[in-house]
Amino acid sequence: MSSESAGRAWRSGRFLIDRAQPLADDALHLYCPGGKDLPVEHLITLALLPIHDWNSALLEGASEGPITQFDSISACVFAIDPFRRIRDLLLELKQNNFHWVTNFPSAEAIDGEMRTTLDDLGFGLQKELEFVDEARALGFAVAAFATTTFSASLMLENGATALVTPDASMIDVASLPSGVPVIQLEGHRSV
Repeated sequence: MSSESAGRAWRSGRFLIDRAQPLADDALHLYCPGGKDLPVEHLITLALLPIHDWNSALLEGASEGPITQFDSISACVFAIDPFRRIRDLLLELKQNNFHWVTNFPSAEAIDGEMRTTLDDLGFGLQKELEFVDEARALGFAVAAFATTTFSASLMLENGATALVTPDASMIDVASLPSGVPVIQLEGHRSV
C-alpha cells in the first residue's frame, strides 16, 4: 500500500531488529532490537510477553552507533512500560537522533478479556494515546500502531502522523482524514 508522509513514500512496514541501518528501499523500518530473540513472523504478539526489557534493549541498540536515513526509521517504544518514565525514554531517543517513534509492542495486539483488563488497569489504549501526545509534544513524528478504525482515529486525533497495522483491511481508511499513511507490516502472522 503506497503512502506519502513527510515527502517519503512508504509501501510497507518492516521490522529492523539488529541495527538501526535500514535497507535503501521504500519501507518504514520499525527499529525494535528487543525482538532479537523472537521469531519476527510472530513478533506482534510475542513482544508483549514479560520475558525481556524491551525499552532497555531499544536504548542499548540506539547507543551502538549513528542512525542513518532518519525518515525511514521509527523507534519502537513499549509505551505501556510500568517501570519506565516514557518522557525520559523519548528524550534519550531524541539524543540518539530518532525522529519517528511507534507505540510497539502494543496492547492493540490483544483482544478479549485480557484487553479489557489492561484498559481497566490503565495499561491499554489510553496510556498509548498519552504516549502519542508526549511524543508529539517533544517534536517526534509518530507512526502509531493500530488494529481497528476506532483506535486509528484516536491515534490520529492525538497527533499521530501515520498508522502502522498488521492488517490494513481492519481499518476503514475512507473514514480517516485523507492523505494519512496506513502502513501494513510485512510478513505478519497471528499466533
